[in-house]
Amino acid sequence: MAEAKRLEIEALQRKVEERKRELAQIETGSLGHEAATSPQDKAPARKRGGGKDSKVAKNSGTVPSKKTSKQHSKRWRQTEATGGWDLALVVLLVVAWIGHKAYLHMRLENEKFFSMLTDTEREASFQSEQVWYYGFYKMVSGDLEKGLDLSKAMARLMAENTTEYPTTINALERFNVYPEVAVGVLHHGYISLNAMLHPSSGPDTCYGSCTCFSVKDEDGTSITTCTGLGHPIYFYIECVFHLAGLHAAALLYLCYELGGGTLASAVVGLVFFAFNHENACRYMWAPPLRESFSFPFFVLQMAFVVKILRARTATVTDLIVVTCATFFFAISWQLSQFALLTQSTALCGVFLLGYVPARLHNTLQGATVAGFLPTIALMMGNTLSVNALFLQFAVSALGGAFAAGDGQSLAVRVMTGVAILGSTGFLRALISAISGGVRDGGHIIALLMANMGLGPHDFHTKLYACAPEFLPMTTEYFDMSETLLFPTCVAVAIRVLYLTTVDFWGIVNVPAPGVDTPTRQAQPEHVYMFLQTIWFTVMAGLFMRLKLFWTTGIIAMASIAASKSFVCSSNRGRQLDQRIPHTALIGLLLAGSAVTGWEKFYNPFFIEDQWQSPEMVELVSWAKTSTQPTEAFAGTMSITSFVWAVAERPIVNHAHYETVKMRNITLDIYKMHSRMTDRDFWGTLRSLSVTYLIVDQDFCGHKWSQGEDPRFKDCGIITMMDTFVLSKSRGMKPFCMRWSADSTSNRKSSNRKTQLFREVYSNDRFVVLSVLPPKRLDTQILTG
Repeated sequence: MAEAKRLEIEALQRKVEERKRELAQIETGSLGHEAATSPQDKAPARKRGGGKDSKVAKNSGTVPSKKTSKQHSKRWRQTEATGGWDLALVVLLVVAWIGHKAYLHMRLENEKFFSMLTDTEREASFQSEQVWYYGFYKMVSGDLEKGLDLSKAMARLMAENTTEYPTTINALERFNVYPEVAVGVLHHGYISLNAMLHPSSGPDTCYGSCTCFSVKDEDGTSITTCTGLGHPIYFYIECVFHLAGLHAAALLYLCYELGGGTLASAVVGLVFFAFNHENACRYMWAPPLRESFSFPFFVLQMAFVVKILRARTATVTDLIVVTCATFFFAISWQLSQFALLTQSTALCGVFLLGYVPARLHNTLQGATVAGFLPTIALMMGNTLSVNALFLQFAVSALGGAFAAGDGQSLAVRVMTGVAILGSTGFLRALISAISGGVRDGGHIIALLMANMGLGPHDFHTKLYACAPEFLPMTTEYFDMSETLLFPTCVAVAIRVLYLTTVDFWGIVNVPAPGVDTPTRQAQPEHVYMFLQTIWFTVMAGLFMRLKLFWTTGIIAMASIAASKSFVCSSNRGRQLDQRIPHTALIGLLLAGSAVTGWEKFYNPFFIEDQWQSPEMVELVSWAKTSTQPTEAFAGTMSITSFVWAVAERPIVNHAHYETVKMRNITLDIYKMHSRMTDRDFWGTLRSLSVTYLIVDQDFCGHKWSQGEDPRFKDCGIITMMDTFVLSKSRGMKPFCMRWSADSTSNRKSSNRKTQLFREVYSNDRFVVLSVLPPKRLDTQILTG
């Protein structure tokens, strides 16, 4: 109650100050003669036309001036702007959405020559886990096109036996593939609609929604390729790029709200996003990644959280948006729970610092929890979701805020924070005891400890650490200083930190009874964004892959610099005096960022590149024509995912490396890079029901290293095997080298000696070995 009374007093004080400023302007004549008249005198003067009202206006001696009309117009525009949806804002949102989508289409075409690739090449251009997720979209879309209803297509996903052959798994519970299900359903609906509207066009042209043409390959072979929204892969990419458009629009609205409803903040945020685009997203390089489907909804959710904090109240519409956006964010990406944890702690921090009452804090925490809970049901009790630390902290924060209320003293706030942390630890232990713990996510904690230097690497964490995106972010990514983004963010952060410190000192020094509580200097939405960006910095500092969170956070913080409240004091001089430095700062920001930012933004327009990997295309073409649909493949994770999605053959291991069982299976298969004997490795493959083993020579040799970077000096796969997987045959060449394409004589000798494997296919990069069954070992002489 005391906290609510304090907030009410602050609101009254603000109204008094605004009234004093208005009276001061009246004295200087800044509002004109119309402002000096009484409400009774000027009310009739607002009406137009004749009659009694016009006579009253004439007799009153009050004549509306041009200056008065401008004041009315200005007030109307300000009133509309506070609603958040004036015409200029809507135009900017549409421009951001459509412009970003078009920019990504241009980059995809320029960097891959996507329209001239065959379907196999297009799918192969999706690397590793990307093509694996895309394969689920192909599965759902293909089942629906064959006439199966959605329930049967979903049943197939719930009893999937080709991704971890011969084990049958529930793909909806194990993987975040609901986005692929949704896009597959949308594609089927789009094709069905076109079939109704253009039945004569036929399926070859997707019922009029595709354009097909023939092109010649490098060897002169004529191939047919299609483009258009009806084509499955183009429809998939179009959906992703529309979400990317939502990302840009949501970021613009986030900046608008942080700027206090200032369009200048929205423009500055959009410009910073364009000039630092490659650090802000990866849609153009990796459309099927989970972040492509989920992150736009998180930006949208943050925008409405900021909107609620700015208004100090939550409407039903705002809460629906927050809840739905949280749901779509969580259902699309398993890492969403960590981002939501940082948000929950940031909101709790805003509450404990006294910027929002307990009721508003609980409303926001409850909305995010309500959005997360359905994901547990839809993913059928996925262990990582059930044991999400975010859920445990959010529930604890709800209980702590409800119990403490709007406490005044520093001691009450500290005790509340300690109680929330203690409750979180208790819930964590309780849920872990009930569910048996989270063994599947243990590698994430191990990798985190290794990156922080608090623990050693094992094979699994080293496999992650040898990819740059899973290492801590280095200083080379601070090139955003060239576009003035990082320095601007630092300046805003220092100001917010200073104002927050002043406010905190006011909490420490509680005024005596009868003395008014000092007015808060910092805005709750700014404090929230500051705390959220601190967390984003930690996330990117630990894993470079998460830098899109950090970049988004510093863009949002930097946009505050374009708001009038950041530049001008509310009680300083006349409006013209305040407008000059505000306009000057915006001009300096835009001009300074364009010096190097424009070149970064514009250079992709002139790229003329083409994706090509003929060895991968040849491999999958062979798999399609020369193997049976029941024969299972094993190999490196990126290659098996490609074979499963494109050739539609069962695989034993894949790129979703998130369960203990799959990590152990992958380790067994990666022993092809160790110095095991042929017979020992053959026994391992037979126990996994492997029919064909794909040996990737680029992965086997030194080509997999990351140049001269000292962080990757031990990243050769053979070195990793020698370090983490001890073998008795230390003097023997690694298995993959014994079967490399440039060791034909060695392969033939090994074949005749062991009679365990037979080479069935090879090209300049890959060698495919048939794992022979036991009954054939003594009867068949194997040749290379």
